[in-house]
Amino acid sequence: MPARQTSRPLLRHQTCNRIRAGDIELPIPSNKDNFFLPGTQPHTLVDTIPATTSCQVCHSEPIYGAYRGSMMAQAGRDPLFWSALAVANNDAVGAGDYCLRCHMPKGWLEGRSDQADGSGMLAEDIDAGVACEVCHRMVDPVPGAQDETTDLDIAIRAALTSTVPIDHAGSAMIIVDPNDNRRGPFALPGFGFHTAFQSNFQNQGIDAVAASRLCGSCHNVDNPLLVWTENPPNGGPAQYWPNTLGEQAPSFESGDIFPLERTYDEWLASTYAQGCVFATQFAGAKPDGIVESCQDCHMERQIGEGAQSFLNPTYRDCVTTGCLPAHTFIGGNAWIPEILQDSRWRLYNETDAPYLQETVKSARSLLQRAATVTASIETDGNSKTAVVRVINETGQYYTTATPKVAACG
Repeated sequence: MPARQTSRPLLRHQTCNRIRAGDIELPIPSNKDNFFLPGTQPHTLVDTIPATTSCQVCHSEPIYGAYRGSMMAQAGRDPLFWSALAVANNDAVGAGDYCLRCHMPKGWLEGRSDQADGSGMLAEDIDAGVACEVCHRMVDPVPGAQDETTDLDIAIRAALTSTVPIDHAGSAMIIVDPNDNRRGPFALPGFGFHTAFQSNFQNQGIDAVAASRLCGSCHNVDNPLLVWTENPPNGGPAQYWPNTLGEQAPSFESGDIFPLERTYDEWLASTYAQGCVFATQFAGAKPDGIVESCQDCHMERQIGEGAQSFLNPTYRDCVTTGCLPAHTFIGGNAWIPEILQDSRWRLYNETDAPYLQETVKSARSLLQRAATVTASIETDGNSKTAVVRVINETGQYYTTATPKVAACG
């Protein structure tokens, strides 16, 4: 059947073919090379990613404590991830390397993903999940920003052996500074405890699209094994088709590999991305109540200090010195943080329990604010109908991060 056209160019090629159970023999012939994606590659870091526990020494509760209970920190412990990893490897040989790239980037970048089932990962890789420095060393693939990392970033992009597309964020096609140059939203003149650069990619209130693109680096997901093929071998219409065994996708531009999840693109198509949405239920301590970027909702804007007092940190007042971005990375997942507190789980960590419980509370709170639900009774003669309306108040689908395919008739 013809490809279904959608309102987002990235999804313009979606096709759905009816496939009966047993039509495909699993695992699909593939290997690690089929899941290659551009960006910083394993074994190319000069400075490795440090353990996240080192950040706890200086950073206070709204930073490290909030992060510790988040699904970012728990990405390597998540039991649903491990189940999905097993399924992926059963479906396609080598697919697990792709999963590990997002969920344990420290181990992946340091070259421990050769065993696609994750057995090569160290305890510190699992414990780190999406480690602090992964995000704080990320480089915007889109050039042009004028900030404290401009010259550094130009050199880093130029040195890449594979170019990250600038029209498509996703699938952990990330660029990581090979050196320990840490980036953040604020300029910190005279700060000497570690490197600290103000970067518009990690900005607050400067460019919502750039800041959210950082999140989109992982919160758009594609299947690089399936590539858009104008003339597929079966002689059918243009469609997504499995790539040649052992070869990478010929292109990673928008729409050229099969789209699975589109959380970032949903936001990009929303009113929030256009700016100046008044949504006090998400704005935290921002006095104007305006919400734009992913971080505005998922890293609650607070007032306070982001480091221990002996560092003499700046008090963030949400007026003159910016807001304190709580590192909660809160979403709608209240279930996995509860499971992670079950001592029967092989990766159970007792010390995380209080942080995880806070995440459960925060996730439930966010879900309650994410939609407006109304109910009414409509009468027509002797017939009565209950009408329930759910209004999505968020910048993405209310059930985001679910694979989206065209409907089969």
